[in-house]
Amino acid sequence: MSSEVAARSRIAPLMAAGFVAFGLSFGCRNRTMGKHALTCAPCGSAAVPAASSAPPAAEPEEVGLECFGRYAKPRLSHADIQQFVDEGLSRCFANADPVKLLRQAPHHPTFLGIDSRNGKLLEVYYHCSDICPGYGGVNIRYAEVAMEDCCAVGGWALHDPAWGGYLGCAPTESEPTFAFSRVPGGAKEPAKQNPCDPSQVIFADGTSVKDPGITCKLLPPERGKFRLLSCASTVQRNGMPMHRAWTLVVGPRPERGARPSVH
Repeated sequence: MSSEVAARSRIAPLMAAGFVAFGLSFGCRNRTMGKHALTCAPCGSAAVPAASSAPPAAEPEEVGLECFGRYAKPRLSHADIQQFVDEGLSRCFANADPVKLLRQAPHHPTFLGIDSRNGKLLEVYYHCSDICPGYGGVNIRYAEVAMEDCCAVGGWALHDPAWGGYLGCAPTESEPTFAFSRVPGGAKEPAKQNPCDPSQVIFADGTSVKDPGITCKLLPPERGKFRLLSCASTVQRNGMPMHRAWTLVVGPRPERGARPSVH
């Protein structure tokens, strides 16, 4: 009996030491496990992961606001804004995957920088129309620019595709392009529509022509609080027919005695 007690007295300290060591090791790994080498400050050494024949997992692509930071600047040129529209929006945000996009998108408008041409702050925002998250998307617009002031700052008014409400004023870099001929029967070139005068087509070199399929006229200023342009169209854009007739807000109503003008 005495020999059995003696044996137990020798084994007990060893078992206790083993449990303590296991507890420290487990706690260390829980606190420090991540995508990089495991380190444990209390243990004083780097934890070595178990050997594996599988290749290391690739680093996840930089997305969302981490990627967005690559394009943000205090002051933005036309080229900076165009690069973000052409490359940054699709690289940083999964606009083609609404569910994934909902996790990536900023929950509040996030500032990209100031447009050096007009001094207006540009923001990136998430909007979902009608059915969410299926119709969600990330886009760019000027911060706090009213619809009637959009033309004056050189932007184009964004409207909700489902219910038509005003969403904000976007820089023209984000305006869709279409193919257009300078002369009837001529070669077609990429072009954009003047957002403040849809009858004017603007090419990449800055030159413009009138679209004979669209006519616009300024309505009398006494109609409401806005300057309104009434337009009619018989043309298509990117294979889709445009509105046959619509009214466009191009500015605030001029003060009494002031002469209105069309951009």
